[in-house]
Amino acid sequence: DGMFSLEEVECIGACSWAPAVQVNYDFHENLTPEKMDRVLKEYLEQGTQ
Repeated sequence: DGMFSLEEVECIGACSWAPAVQVNYDFHENLTPEKMDRVLKEYLEQGTQ
């Protein structure tokens, strides 16, 4: 649906909290597949408000 795009980078400076992602200026750390699902759901809900 094109709602999200991904860009792989070498480093976001979050080795201590890996796996981690940065969404715009927000960092999300210690991710599991379930946590990533929740993160994406939160952004989807914010986008529909």
